[in-house]
Amino acid sequence: MKEQKVPVTVFALFFLFVCVTSAAAGGSVEEVHTSFKAGRGYRVGEQICFLLNYHLYRPKTGISRFPDGGIPVTVDQGVFEIRLNPTGEFDSRRIAENRVPDSELYSLEQKVFAPYEKDEGYDMNRTNQLVRDLSPALLGLPSPLDYCEKSRKEYVRDLVALKGDFFYRKEIIRYLKLSPGEAEEILRAMEEREEKLEGYEQMEYRFISEDTKTELRALLKTTLFPISCVVKISRGPQLLLPQEFAGATKSFLLDYGKNTTFLEVPIIKQGGLK
Repeated sequence: MKEQKVPVTVFALFFLFVCVTSAAAGGSVEEVHTSFKAGRGYRVGEQICFLLNYHLYRPKTGISRFPDGGIPVTVDQGVFEIRLNPTGEFDSRRIAENRVPDSELYSLEQKVFAPYEKDEGYDMNRTNQLVRDLSPALLGLPSPLDYCEKSRKEYVRDLVALKGDFFYRKEIIRYLKLSPGEAEEILRAMEEREEKLEGYEQMEYRFISEDTKTELRALLKTTLFPISCVVKISRGPQLLLPQEFAGATKSFLLDYGKNTTFLEVPIIKQGGLK
């Protein structure tokens, strides 16, 4: 009885299948993504304070993403107390090593901030928008870039390729301290990349890149159009102090209101906090 031999091509195909499957299973992306949920604002003495559920993670890649995106690799997480000081500056402190379910954030607020009252001017919409408008580092939070070691050129390539999420790219722009010329060059590279795409890919790139392009355009300053600035005001325009009104008017007129953000802060006036 002759011994049957399995063709070598069968083993080669099987080996190739194993390699491809293993590669597809992959692991997680290198760029760190951010998710967060902010609670209501409370007035604590001279500060506005709120809690923040904060999560830094690497999404899964390949077949491990299915069927529901996979379980991301957490690199940092926790609950932070964010404090807005009368000077308009932020700082934070970690009050829990792990996140809590968003549904439990309110009950945790009551424990942390009792007996202080909620500030109606800082509801959850307002606090979540503040977190999105400012970068993690400016809030005193761990940065996505703390877990990525890349060169300046690599970070620039990540901006053009839209690597990571919005916060990752926002932190890159802050970290690189781009000059107006560098920002313009990156915008030009993004436009060229978009033009080379077609159909759905082009529409997707245009949509996802808009926030990052807005951040870069804010750096295109001239002697007449300054970089985007924050004008700190006290509880609404009707209560502007003379020096506040002068500063707000100057900023607004210089850039036609394009890059001026009005941020209410609890300013100390004569006679106590208003």
